[in-house]
Amino acid sequence: MSKLDINQKAFPSFRKVFLPTATIAVCLFIWSCSKSENKPQSAQCSQWNEPIYDSIKTFSSDVEFQQYLVCVAERLNGEKQKSPAYPAAAASPTLAGSTNTNITNLQESDVDEGGIVKNIGKFLIVLRKGRLYALSIATPGAPLQTDVVPVAAEQSLSKNVWYDEILVRGDKIYVIGFRYAISSDEPLAGAVEISSFRMSDGKLIRGQAVYMESNDYYSVRNYATRMVDGKLVLYMPHYGVLYRNQRYIPNVPHYLSFNGGKFHRTRPILGGNNVFMSLQRVNYPTLHTSVVCSPTDDLALDCKATSVLGSSFRKHYVSKTHMFVWNDKAVYAMDFKSMLVSAHRLEGSPIDQFSFKQEGNFLYILTQNHEADVLKLFRLPLLQFNAYANQDLSLLARDIRTTRHPARTYSVNRFVDGNLLVGTLGEVLVIPLSGAPVSEVELNEQVVRIETLSGIGALVITEGKLNDQPQLNLQVLQVSQSSVAKLLGFSSIPGTQGEWRSHGFFFKPSPGGGVLGLPVVRMQSGVAHWSGTGTANIAFFRADSTRGALTYLSVVASSPTVSGVCETSCTDWYGNTRPIFMDDRVFALMGSELQEVELKNAPYGPVGARLVLR
Repeated sequence: MSKLDINQKAFPSFRKVFLPTATIAVCLFIWSCSKSENKPQSAQCSQWNEPIYDSIKTFSSDVEFQQYLVCVAERLNGEKQKSPAYPAAAASPTLAGSTNTNITNLQESDVDEGGIVKNIGKFLIVLRKGRLYALSIATPGAPLQTDVVPVAAEQSLSKNVWYDEILVRGDKIYVIGFRYAISSDEPLAGAVEISSFRMSDGKLIRGQAVYMESNDYYSVRNYATRMVDGKLVLYMPHYGVLYRNQRYIPNVPHYLSFNGGKFHRTRPILGGNNVFMSLQRVNYPTLHTSVVCSPTDDLALDCKATSVLGSSFRKHYVSKTHMFVWNDKAVYAMDFKSMLVSAHRLEGSPIDQFSFKQEGNFLYILTQNHEADVLKLFRLPLLQFNAYANQDLSLLARDIRTTRHPARTYSVNRFVDGNLLVGTLGEVLVIPLSGAPVSEVELNEQVVRIETLSGIGALVITEGKLNDQPQLNLQVLQVSQSSVAKLLGFSSIPGTQGEWRSHGFFFKPSPGGGVLGLPVVRMQSGVAHWSGTGTANIAFFRADSTRGALTYLSVVASSPTVSGVCETSCTDWYGNTRPIFMDDRVFALMGSELQEVELKNAPYGPVGARLVLR
């Protein structure tokens, strides 16, 4: 089943609104709504019909929040909609006490992102097909598997779940997954699962699991979780009404417990005072929720949540202090300390999380306006987010009129050294944040990746062809806030990208430059591997900081016959190939294989024994 299928089919069929302190009147109101399909909207629902509000505010109580969801369901039932209008989240194709060195290509250097491999001391922790592996790298050239456990606590929990991301904090490990079909006496939409483990002497010790009722967080490009100042931060969407038995039903997310082979609702994840109203009328409300969890010594999580109502389409970005969520014509700032939400008007839509950048008290956002065919770079003062009614966007945006390609075709962007780089077919725009003129760099091929090379500039990767065969071209671009961008080094390799996600790349700076790794695949019988079923190879290059030169070093190839053991979650939605740089050592994780790589001295390439995860 694909993620697309999951998002369309995993709606709960019925749920009662549970309010421990709710009044009988609200309960009777909910019951009456379910009995009168064509009933006109009641007078107490008219307050939710305003098209826009002047400021963002929470509901006054749990009762008011519940009443709002009941009114939405009542309105939709009166309109006789036949199916929910929630679009599915973007999905991939359907297919059969320790130190923590950063080994992940991060958007923000001090904000860790959920990935498939992390570090604890002399160990790598790998999430692979529903299993968690502990791999010792203490002995050079001889990686050793010291433990493996299924993420699910028992066999019955290994069904209908995707295990996607892991985060670490000291010796603690957190595995994040989504359950899209749940056994329960009352149907549920699905649930986010956070399972805790501890690493001790090479062994994985199971802790507790937290289940939170939710819809799928999956994104083709983004990641659901972050680790910020030792706290686990989760983005979680939840549909406010569900479509069951040809009716809409109000729905509030709850924590869940698992016992007796079934899931049970326990308490609401948030109340009315934690839910901020949408600035515009929303036909099918989604609760865009920021969950902040403080890990405890006994492997539990102390979580709190805040949410803003909006439509289902969204992009989110996490800085050191906030989660920012774009939705409709606004961007919402969710403060991690106060758990309050503020908002700013916005025009257009961002490409992805890399369209955002917080710099001090300002938020930069690149948006595409398809109707006007223009790119806009906004510089929004965080102090103005609370003055929603008085915000003048004309004073805060820089229009970038593209001359060679429509604005909607620009699909890759990254902030690098005080500039925003935006790529499309045959071109990269370099937009200085200082307001200096925009540079247009011609490349003649499709830009597929832009990355930061610390101390050197930007790496721009394009896909082209040589003798009618696909080829990846890597080019170093020198950028500054005061001079015109300039192309420097160049290298190429046959094939295509093996991973499209940002975590598929890593650059390790060193004196005089650095080394980078990039997953690549070759075409076979005219069809390229996709990371969900095939396994990529990893190409390594050296970058020179003085001349910007790129030098090809080696490719480490995966074994075509190794597929690994599948416990559950057998499709690699987050890819399966990562270059890993640990201090002065380098590893290639390729599906279920781990290989150490020599890059300091020739001959470059694999060194020592290859470990197969079992």
